[in-house]
Amino acid sequence: MSARQWLVRLGVGMLFSCAALLTADAAPTIDYTIDPEIPDHVENPGGIFTANCSVNTDGSTPDFLVVRIKNPNEAIVSQVVLPEATSHELAWVVPSDMVDGTYHYEV
Repeated sequence: MSARQWLVRLGVGMLFSCAALLTADAAPTIDYTIDPEIPDHVENPGGIFTANCSVNTDGSTPDFLVVRIKNPNEAIVSQVVLPEATSHELAWVVPSDMVDGTYHYEV
């Protein structure tokens, strides 16, 4: 699999890293938007990170779309699995118990 990554700062010194994982047997592409845009940050706690993704499947049939957020220790703090989906809109409110650091948004 290949991955694309983007960064968004969350709170004081807290970042989001966004990755889109693609399978090697097809040539899909992923269009995305994130807010706030890099290098801005999301307030911790209570800030809202929004992301939209749309997959151009290049003729392949997706089994599912997985969208997740991982904390700085790579633990999943939010995940949704969408069977046969090719798009998703996310509005994630930063919980009060999140630590500052690099967070990963993966599609």
